[in-house]
Amino acid sequence: MITDMEGVSGIYDSELQVQPFQSPRWEESRKLLTGEVNAAVEGLLAGGATDVVVWDGHDSSRSLSVLDIHPKARLLTGGPISRSLELDSSYSAIIFIGQHAMAGADKGILSHSYDSHNIQNIWVNGRPTGEIGGRVLLAGAMNIPAIMLSGDTAACKEIHDIVPEAECAEVKSGVSRNAGFMLSHPAACALIRKGSAGDRAIVRD
Repeated sequence: MITDMEGVSGIYDSELQVQPFQSPRWEESRKLLTGEVNAAVEGLLAGGATDVVVWDGHDSSRSLSVLDIHPKARLLTGGPISRSLELDSSYSAIIFIGQHAMAGADKGILSHSYDSHNIQNIWVNGRPTGEIGGRVLLAGAMNIPAIMLSGDTAACKEIHDIVPEAECAEVKSGVSRNAGFMLSHPAACALIRKGSAGDRAIVRD
């Protein structure tokens, strides 16, 4: 499981919410992310997974704690880790939780590509690509399919442009880069749990 924070429901402001130990609402954001991660673990286990590894992928692995993570998951945290995210061909699939859309995405809440300030565009084979596409390609090189994502409308569109059959839990829909319609935390977790278990989540057009 590849995790980030900007795609979590309720998250819309970088300075207010997602800067580790600096943002006024940082602890709330950690709880929101942890809840969505644990819902995804529950769904994966219900869908037949036997081993779930969660990578703490937001801002140098400072968001998740073994105190709160699902007891049947393992947490990959700290650094440095390899550029391959410690993936290898033994993994059956990857999923994204709390994932944001690429830099410049239309109405993508807190959209960016790796670096929120300095990278404007990345192209692969002539196509604009962000973190979703880059990590789908990385996993694909090891024959690991990307099967599910949770995030906003723009992030769901982004993965469906690459992997049309992927499940997507649309937990929020942007009206601008810093505003959008958010599902409640329980509703977002329920949608993620359903999607990660293999039941296709309904994504609004």
